[in-house]
Amino acid sequence: MRILDWKLARHQWITVAIAVSGTLVCASLTWLQWSVIRMQQELDVTEAIHSRRDAFRIEVKRAEDLQDTVVAFFETSEHVGREQFEAFAAKLPSVNFQAISFAARVPAAKRAEFERKMRADGWPVARIWEQDAGGQPQPAAARDAYFPVTYLYPPAGNLAALGFDLLSEPRRKRALLAAIETGKTVRTEPIRLVQSPEHWAFLVFKPVYSQPKHATFGDTRQPELVGIVSAVYQFRSFLDAVVRRTEIAGQHIALFDTTQPRFPVYVHYSRAVPHERPDLEHPLTVIAAAAGARSVSVATMQHELSAVFFSAGVGATWWRQISATILATLVIGLLLTAALVWNHIRAYRLAVRLSEATDEVRLKKEEAERASIAKSRFLAAASHDLRQPMHALSLFTGSLREEVGGQDRARNLLDRIQSSVDSMVQM
Repeated sequence: MRILDWKLARHQWITVAIAVSGTLVCASLTWLQWSVIRMQQELDVTEAIHSRRDAFRIEVKRAEDLQDTVVAFFETSEHVGREQFEAFAAKLPSVNFQAISFAARVPAAKRAEFERKMRADGWPVARIWEQDAGGQPQPAAARDAYFPVTYLYPPAGNLAALGFDLLSEPRRKRALLAAIETGKTVRTEPIRLVQSPEHWAFLVFKPVYSQPKHATFGDTRQPELVGIVSAVYQFRSFLDAVVRRTEIAGQHIALFDTTQPRFPVYVHYSRAVPHERPDLEHPLTVIAAAAGARSVSVATMQHELSAVFFSAGVGATWWRQISATILATLVIGLLLTAALVWNHIRAYRLAVRLSEATDEVRLKKEEAERASIAKSRFLAAASHDLRQPMHALSLFTGSLREEVGGQDRARNLLDRIQSSVDSMVQM
């Protein structure tokens, strides 16, 4: 009984050990596979971010090249009118700008003449204007010179900006004066467009100069500032162009201008998640410190753009991130563990049944042996008790044969009796 109890206890411990070991192995394999998948996802995200960073740089370079092309057109042409400008702009490479424009430099003394020319050309807006504090148009205040939007392409959706003085708004003015001072391409801080104020945008300025006519060797006359070429970009369109170039889905992108880091100028939401995430509408320092955020800075002219990337799966519950492969590994591992435990239980049950059958056979054998011994003892005792009378009968028959002497009949009868006694003795 103690041996059986010990075997039962050992079987229970072995069963528990198999179950625990199988579960641990299954969990280890699942965790290993999860780690490999997470590492692959990290590599994919890093590759996607680098790809989009390169796409940002390409778009910035294309914007700068566009400015240089338009400036070269003005500087190499004798005269550029509205029709010539629109015809040239229509042939520009496909760059994702909202508008390309030219703002002529108009000294204060020539303002009235410029406005008369605008009316004569049939422009929808025939004055130089600016916005008041409420955003309503009003005649531009007196200043030494003006830079009104003179030519504009495409006209559709942008005509409202014609005649707007770029010096009337502080952010435009700072970038414009920097471009004139350096002679280089300069980007504005984030601004609201006159023609579409609902989205953040930026302008790219580059000055246009006219070379002195009949210049000779050693001529010290400075080129005359003719105006400013400006390209209009919405942050939304600019970022969407980058996303289309890379063709990578599954990422949210919060775009910040480092000159205005308090809020993103645009947030691109992945098609993988149809609803917007208001938690991305926070300052750059908060967004960049969030879990799963990856930041990339790209220089765009004099300022930087910072893009913060989020995987579309960030914030999702853990069970939604478990892939079918990991789930299959976990299920198969648990099933194999259960099969091993069940097989061990069956083997133990068979061993118990075999042990019980063996014990039963042993008991029956011992019982049969005891019965055989008892039978042998009984027969030995019975044989001893029977042999003594037979032996006495044989002695009496011998004595009787001596008494009868020569009587043949009696002797024959005694011989038969003796033969019977001998037979009984030999039994």
